[in-house]
Amino acid sequence: MQALNLAIGTLLGYWYGADVNSVAVSHSGMQIAIGTGNGLVEVAANPFYSTVPVSGLTVNPTTVLGGAVAIGNVTLSKSAPVGGNTVLLTSSDASAIVPALVTVPAGASSATFAIHAQDVASYTTVVLTASAAGQVATTVLNVTPLPIRSFGVSPTSVIGGASSVGTVTLKQPASSGGISIHLASDNPAATVPASVEVANGTSSATFTVATSSVDARAVVAITAGNGSGAKSASLTVQQAPLASVSLNPASVGGGANATGTVRLDGTAGPGGDTVALASSSKAARIPASVNLLAGQSTGTFSITTIGVTMNTGVRITATLDGSSQMATLTITPAALALVSVNPTAITGGNSSLGTVDLTGNASASGLVVTLSSTNSAAKVPRSVSVAANQGSATFAVTTSSVTKQQVVTITAKCGAVTKTATLTVNPPPPPTLVSIGVSPGSVQGGSTSSGLVTLSGLAPAGGEKVSLTSNSKSATLPVSVTIASGKSSVGFTVKTIAVATQSVATLTAKLGTTSKSATLTIAPPSIKSLSVSPSSVKGGKSSVGTINLTGPAPSGGIAVSISSDSGSATVPSTVTISSGKSSGTLTIKTKAVTRSTSATIKATFGGASKTAQLTLT
Repeated sequence: MQALNLAIGTLLGYWYGADVNSVAVSHSGMQIAIGTGNGLVEVAANPFYSTVPVSGLTVNPTTVLGGAVAIGNVTLSKSAPVGGNTVLLTSSDASAIVPALVTVPAGASSATFAIHAQDVASYTTVVLTASAAGQVATTVLNVTPLPIRSFGVSPTSVIGGASSVGTVTLKQPASSGGISIHLASDNPAATVPASVEVANGTSSATFTVATSSVDARAVVAITAGNGSGAKSASLTVQQAPLASVSLNPASVGGGANATGTVRLDGTAGPGGDTVALASSSKAARIPASVNLLAGQSTGTFSITTIGVTMNTGVRITATLDGSSQMATLTITPAALALVSVNPTAITGGNSSLGTVDLTGNASASGLVVTLSSTNSAAKVPRSVSVAANQGSATFAVTTSSVTKQQVVTITAKCGAVTKTATLTVNPPPPPTLVSIGVSPGSVQGGSTSSGLVTLSGLAPAGGEKVSLTSNSKSATLPVSVTIASGKSSVGFTVKTIAVATQSVATLTAKLGTTSKSATLTIAPPSIKSLSVSPSSVKGGKSSVGTINLTGPAPSGGIAVSISSDSGSATVPSTVTISSGKSSGTLTIKTKAVTRSTSATIKATFGGASKTAQLTLT
C-alpha cells in the first residue's frame, strides 16, 4: 500500500500510478491509502465540507452489463449544512467507475451519482465505498459480460476506399442509459469507432467500417465487446481492380493521335499501381504501361498511329493483377481533307504556294494527289505526292501577267474525294509616286538644277502624268511631267533667278492623292575676285579696279563696299553692280609719293571680301 497525504483545507488530491485499484481512507487523519491496481484516483479531504457522517450507500440496479450505467445513492445521517456536505467515493475495481466525490446539497440528506460499468471479460463483483465525517458506507455492484447474440459486417468484402456496415445484436434489450460496446480492428486497412452505443430499450446498433486503398488483399478482424463476451467478424479489403480502358477518339485517320484512359474500380493503394498495356498492331503505338499514384483512380496514355491502306481495328489491352480490359481503336486510311493556297490573291507574274492536307498520314507507299487549274493565268503541276507517314505536301502555283482580274479555281483530287481552292490573279496595281529629287541640291541663283520624279512601278499605257509646283519664285519648273509607258521615272529642269539673300525653294510632285517634296537651296552671288589695272602707277595717276561676282546680280543690283588701307590711294565707298551683271569697276585715285608705297584695296559683300595690291611709285 502507498499513501497520499493531504493538508488541512485541501479539497482534492490526485494519484496516478501503475498500482491504483482501491482506496482506503484513514479517518484518524487526512491520510489516504492507495491499493494495487491501475488507474487514476481523485479524492477529497476537507473536514469543513464533510461535517455530517454518511449513513448509507445503494446502487440501482445491483447487476449491470459491461458498458451500462447504474445509479448510486448516498444517504447522510441528517440534512447537509449550509454549503453542502462532501462525500468521498471509491471503487474497488476499474470495472465500475465512480466520481471521486459527490456533494449532498444544503438541506438535503441524499444525492445520486452515475456509475459507469466497463466491458468485462467475466462476471465481476465491485465494492463501492462512500465516506464522510469519519463514517463509511459500502455496497456491491455486479458487472456481467456483454450478452452479444451476434455480430457481423455487410458486405463482408469491399474494395479499399469503400465502407461496410457493422451490426451488433444483444441477447436482450439494453437497460436504462443504454450500453456502450467496445469496437476494435486488427488492421489499419479497416477502421471502426472506439465504441458503439446500443440505445435504451433496443437490442442492436450499427456502425460504419471505413476502409482505405490497399496494395494487396487484406482480411481484417473486427471485434465487438471484450474478453469472453466479444464477437468477431471478418472483412476482406480488396485491391481496386481494373474497371475499364477507354479511347478518345475511338476512330482516327492513320497518323493521328488518340488518348487512352485506364480506370480502377476504386483508387490505387499506397504503393500505386502499374497497369500493363499492349497493342495488337504496329499501326498503333502505346507505352508498355501506365502508372497510377496512390489515391488515383484513372491514368492516361498516348496512342500514336501510322498511315494505313485500309480500315484497321487495333485492340488496346490493359492488364492489372491478371485482370484485363480491352478497347478497339479503328484506324482509317488517310483521305484528302483540304487544298489551300497562300496567298489567296497575288499580282500576275508572282507565285503562290499550294498545300494539300490529308485526314491523317499517308501509308508507307505514300499518296498521289492530282491537281488542275481552270485558267492558264495560274498554272499548277499535274500532281503532288504526299510522302509516307506525312499528312501534307506543298506545290508551287505560278501566274502570268494579266490586264484584268482573273479568279482561278485550283482543284485537288484523290480517289473519290475532290477539294478546291480559289486564287485571285490581279493586274499590276497603278504605280504610286515614290519620290522627287534635285541635283545638285544647292545652286547659285541664275543657274539650273536637275529634277527627277520616280514611281513605284512602270507607267501604264499612255504614260503617267505627274504635276509639279514650287513655293518660291526663285525656282521655276514645268507644271507637270509625263512618265512614258513602261518607264518608272522622268527628269526635268529647275531654273533659278539671281537672289540677294539665300533662298530655299520647296519643289512638290503630286500623283493622285500622294505628294512628295524636295528642297533646293538658291544662293546669292558672292565676290569671285578683285583686280586692279595697272597694278603699279606713278603717284598722282589713276588705276581701275574690277570686281567679278560668282553670278549675276539680282533685281535692283548689289552694292559692294570698297576700302583702301592707304591715304595715298583713294576709292569710292561703294560700287553698285547692276541687275543681271556679274562685274563692276571703280577708279582708284592716287597721290604723289616720295617713295614707293603699297596700298591694299578691299571689296566686301555679304560677309565675304577680296583684296588687290596697288603699288605707287
